[in-house]
Amino acid sequence: MTKTWYEEIELAKLLPKFKPPTILRIESFQYYEAYTAACEKISVLAMSFCSEEAEGQFEMILKFNNVSSLKLSGFGSAFNQISGFNIRNLKEAGFEKERRYLIEDYEDDLLSFYCESIVITSAKTNLYKS
Repeated sequence: MTKTWYEEIELAKLLPKFKPPTILRIESFQYYEAYTAACEKISVLAMSFCSEEAEGQFEMILKFNNVSSLKLSGFGSAFNQISGFNIRNLKEAGFEKERRYLIEDYEDDLLSFYCESIVITSAKTNLYKS
């Protein structure tokens, strides 16, 4: 059985109540170049996400390594909302390592790109009661 993307990167261990559709908005993007351990230059996209639920809110930052075919549309307002996104592991489909994952938003085609790996750089839950 294939694991979901958040099980594969062990996000469920850090945020047990996390489910992909709960993403409310993208807080920030940081696109930059970095070097691998083998001194190869790659592009990196770090994205910060936020969501509010009845139980509280969560925040996380994911770092996508070796990004290609990055497409962003409709961003730039004060509130960059997406309904959530899907990350598909393309390894079994025979894609090369640079296109291991395909990231796409669910509804509006505002966000899509490929990447080689995904790293959780931060994940936290802020619980509160009404």
